[in-house]
Amino acid sequence: MWVPTDKPFTTTEPRAVSQVAVASAPRPPRSFTITAVPFGTSPGTEAVPIAKPNAAKTYHDAIRAYRAKYEIEFEPNGPAATLFGQKVSSQVTLAQLRTNTEQLQPTLIVEWVVEAGQRIWIIRIVKQLPDGTKDLSGEQGFLKSLEELTISSDTLDNPTTLSPAIPNPSGTRTIGAIPGMPNTGAASAAGGTRPALPTLFMALLAGLLALSGVALRAHARR
Repeated sequence: MWVPTDKPFTTTEPRAVSQVAVASAPRPPRSFTITAVPFGTSPGTEAVPIAKPNAAKTYHDAIRAYRAKYEIEFEPNGPAATLFGQKVSSQVTLAQLRTNTEQLQPTLIVEWVVEAGQRIWIIRIVKQLPDGTKDLSGEQGFLKSLEELTISSDTLDNPTTLSPAIPNPSGTRTIGAIPGMPNTGAASAAGGTRPALPTLFMALLAGLLALSGVALRAHARR
């Protein structure tokens, strides 16, 4: 099982500036993050502008520009997941990043951006790879499995729990807190060795979770 708990997602409070749900596991460090950005707001976890209609490409480009500084390999047309009834292609980056250590580690980052329900959604999967990894050839099976990922909701029209034009209180932002794994509390990820699993998605990822007033279902098939 990718996330060894019966409640894999940790979510922020309904009125928190950053509306984030994250599941993580420590060996190796890996995470699955969903961020909701209601129109008129901007999260503290992403270097992106205030969300508005038709801004998904702007968000996609901002994430891409940030990742380009660290990349070893990049795939602009990665696995397409089903997100709120839309088939959405991802961008895939292999980068040298620091997780919870001072050492740079090969890290796979898969990211989707989609507009749905008066919000921009950022879905991110991060997976630390073995030392010495130089390309994505060994991850093709895992990437293929991500095409089974589905995120859906029956409450997309619910109003947001946030007020518009919320400023970032810290004054600083990173894309997914390099490399995409929140580094505090229950969502932290520690170092370790890679399990002998053909894919991280071996079972149901999650039941119901809520972000910014929207109840979500996230799952992947066996």
